[in-house]
Amino acid sequence: MNKFLESLILRPRTILMITFLLFVSGVMVYIGIVKESSPNIAMPMVIISVPFDGVSAEDAESLLIKPMEKELRDLDDIKILLSEATEGHAGITIEFVSGTDESRLLSAVREKVDKAKVNFPKGVDEPNIKQITAANQEVILTLIISGQQNYRSLVTQAEQLKTQLELLPEILEVKVIGGSDEVIDIEIDPVRIQSYQLDVASISQLIKANSALIPAGSLESEQGSLAIKIPSVFRQPNDVLSLPVVVDDVRVLTLSDIADVRFTHKKPDEKTRLNTDPSIELRIYKKSGVNILDTVGLIEAKTSALETQWPATTKVTYLHNKAEDVANMINDLQSSILSSVVLVVIVLVAALGLRSALLVGISIPISFLSGIIIISMLGYSVNMVVLFSLIMAVGMLVDGAIVVIELAQRKLQQGLDSGEAYIRAAQQMAWPIIASTATTLSAFIPLLFWPGFFGQYMKFLPITLIATLSASLVVALVIIPTLGRLLDKNPLPLDDEHGEENTHDKVVTGGNFIGFSRHYMRLLEASLLHPKKVVTSAVVILILIFNAYGSSGLGVEFFPEKDNRVIQVIIKDDGSPYSQKEQTAIVDAVYKEAIKLDYIQDVQVLVGGRDQIGALAITLLEWQHRPSSATLMTELRGILEPLAWELDILNASGPQGGKSFKLQISGLPFDELRVVNKQIQQLMSDDGRFTNIEDNGPAGGVEWHLIYDKNLAAQKQVSIKDIGTTVKLLTNGVYVGAYRPDYADEDIDIRLRLSEQYRHLSQLNHLTVNSSSGLVPIAPFISQQVKPRNNLITRVDGEQAITIQADLIEGAQLNGVLNDFEPLLKPFNVAYEFKGEAADQAESGSFLIKAFSVAVFMMAIILVTQFNSYFQVALILSAVVFSSGGVLIGLMVQQMPFSIVMSGIGVIALAGIVVNNNIVLIDTFNGLVADGLSVKDAVMNAVYLRLRPVMLTTITTILGLLPMAMGLNIDLMASVIEVDGPSSAVWGVLAMAIVWFLTFASNITLQITRCLLLLVQRFKAV
Repeated sequence: MNKFLESLILRPRTILMITFLLFVSGVMVYIGIVKESSPNIAMPMVIISVPFDGVSAEDAESLLIKPMEKELRDLDDIKILLSEATEGHAGITIEFVSGTDESRLLSAVREKVDKAKVNFPKGVDEPNIKQITAANQEVILTLIISGQQNYRSLVTQAEQLKTQLELLPEILEVKVIGGSDEVIDIEIDPVRIQSYQLDVASISQLIKANSALIPAGSLESEQGSLAIKIPSVFRQPNDVLSLPVVVDDVRVLTLSDIADVRFTHKKPDEKTRLNTDPSIELRIYKKSGVNILDTVGLIEAKTSALETQWPATTKVTYLHNKAEDVANMINDLQSSILSSVVLVVIVLVAALGLRSALLVGISIPISFLSGIIIISMLGYSVNMVVLFSLIMAVGMLVDGAIVVIELAQRKLQQGLDSGEAYIRAAQQMAWPIIASTATTLSAFIPLLFWPGFFGQYMKFLPITLIATLSASLVVALVIIPTLGRLLDKNPLPLDDEHGEENTHDKVVTGGNFIGFSRHYMRLLEASLLHPKKVVTSAVVILILIFNAYGSSGLGVEFFPEKDNRVIQVIIKDDGSPYSQKEQTAIVDAVYKEAIKLDYIQDVQVLVGGRDQIGALAITLLEWQHRPSSATLMTELRGILEPLAWELDILNASGPQGGKSFKLQISGLPFDELRVVNKQIQQLMSDDGRFTNIEDNGPAGGVEWHLIYDKNLAAQKQVSIKDIGTTVKLLTNGVYVGAYRPDYADEDIDIRLRLSEQYRHLSQLNHLTVNSSSGLVPIAPFISQQVKPRNNLITRVDGEQAITIQADLIEGAQLNGVLNDFEPLLKPFNVAYEFKGEAADQAESGSFLIKAFSVAVFMMAIILVTQFNSYFQVALILSAVVFSSGGVLIGLMVQQMPFSIVMSGIGVIALAGIVVNNNIVLIDTFNGLVADGLSVKDAVMNAVYLRLRPVMLTTITTILGLLPMAMGLNIDLMASVIEVDGPSSAVWGVLAMAIVWFLTFASNITLQITRCLLLLVQRFKAV
């Protein structure tokens, strides 16, 4: 190793060229690398969606869900099979266990669904099968087209823009919210068709027959081939209107004679507006692996080009722009990196001198850029987790460089030339630095195997740190010594208060320490007189810290809450059969009260939607100009509390979002489950710690069931299909064909239905159906029954289930709530399971404990290899236990709960960091003992000789993370300091854990370690 390092350092031209190549390549890679807001997580999940217009939830379950479940159960590695049957739709979500080969998921699922399709009823649409990733679930931009103009104009403009945007190769999908498809309604008058002795079934069949595509082929002859066409597809409005219905000797009766043909839009399930203007929303999704900044730029360019063709009354608004968030985040975190580097360099200038500080300063960008190159080669993007990991690495990656430069300075002061000084420093510190880097990496390597969603989300932290710290090892042992022997010719008196030459390598006995260090050493020397008392006191203090935190009531949380710019207000469905007009009035009443909240920028209003009357999406001002979203949400809840409707007011945070409390109940017939569901929700309401309670069961209310008389229908030869077709005239109409105008890319449905004034339930008494004796009234064949509405049926792993969800009030913690609430579920005799955050917390907590154990064991192996002593390895690792009290002290000072994810990662990461100082200290101690010093003198000299590097590495790591831990964003270029930015709420918890941990650890290393060294040596001597 020594010869190899010397040969590299003695080839400065080669090393300088490599350094220049790394710098230039790193800058180019960083500029061109894909930048995203959140990590692009590949989740082993597949969604199957099967539309079937008009089907009930019960029929969707029996006819669609069950055949698919039967086939899908044979798939390997299924974790959860979640099914939902709703009116007009069946859907299945399959979650596979982590680590499943994702390349074959789609094909395997599609194969099983194809087998199940054999048992589907006729008329079912083709199943849509899609694999879920973070890219196709995250909306990168919401584009709203609004204005005081007619609805059809807004829909047309939205469809034009959707078509243009989906032509961009970067765009995955554009979803239109609030729009509707064009349709041709053939509205018939029941009196008129009965007067002509016509029935609905024959009219429907006639229109279908005349709109069929008829390929006639070509006529072959000796003179050539002649193509023959029979135009039958409707392409002009007159094609529909002139369709003959009745032909006799007197005249031809066309469709226009018995019906009104209307070119219109389907009634939208959801209506939207922006503030008070009617609007259409376009939610845009990008493909995986494309740069979000460039993609949004292309979207804006396309939109601006189309906007010039639209009326002046059209207004385009961009909301929830993830590109802006990414740009701001990159700017904020780059500023944090720059400010951290400046703080680190200032300390190093004061401690080591300008030239040495510049050498350390050079090591930071080289290590960063090398890490970025590695990340790019692995195919990853730069995202929020990567950028924070780089900040976390600022103080860590200079440790090796500081140790080498500090030792080289002392060699220079002893009279060696710069070349010899830096070569010897690199050689002497090579194994300690390699060991300390290896132990740090050992802490992060187990995190690569974190299962589940959060493992995928957080894996970029260990990847980034492993890449940058590995690069920093090469920088510290090769690049820094090479540059140092070229630049650092004259040593500085680093620790000389009275003009005396510093001779740190000389052994000091009798406490004759010089310079500033002697003041600190006198404080430490007293502790060696009573090592047992010092160690015992440390153990007692640590126990007291743990007890103090346990009694503080701060507790544990899964993931820190963050500030969100959007507050959602959902007006929940109470089961009443509201018309869209009534829904609009309710939503308007909520909107009128909600806009009383201050700091609002825009409000997106949605009328309708699944299991809700409507919703508001309130976009707040930027975080610099308002209180926190949690504060505003509490204020909004107070404003809306007097309203009569049940509301959910949401400010979801964390990578997954959603509500923190999720309880799944099953094991009973569905009707009994519905009763138990209501009883459990009543218990939750009485508890007082739950808010925004909801479930995924039926919304309630009633629905009409039409029961037909099979025997009478058989006697009169009346087809149930004809009865169903006739009843559809009252509802959404009967699909009879498609119209393909020249201006459209897709077919426009043609529906046969009654005129609007006849669309009511009493009309069933007047409709007729064809029978063996001609047209007869439909009424004798059917009876009407009112039953509880069952619009949604959920199944988990083939069993009917209901999931209850809720948020917790401020200050309530999930663990405490679960412990108190679980005993209340026993009397219900129902199978139950806590899902969501509780399940994630259990999975992640269990993994982090295992990861910590594996990390410590890996460190122990490395340390045993380095020191060949179990005593010294145990001594080094004891610093992890003693230092952990620092995290709890920090949490108590700042009144924050222990975060399973962030604080847990901090403790594991610091397990690798905190042992580094002990490695250097004990390595020096072993060398001094080998030189013949007594144990006490060796202990004191080891601390004395390594005091500066220990303190410097600790201070630089703390300073690198201090701005983030304090919630500061220091933009040196713009001379702006911002406090408590959105990212600090999440990442500040991790930064704070490291800062407090290291502050505590530095004293542990210098105080407890040397006392333990003395005690261990005495024990071995006995």
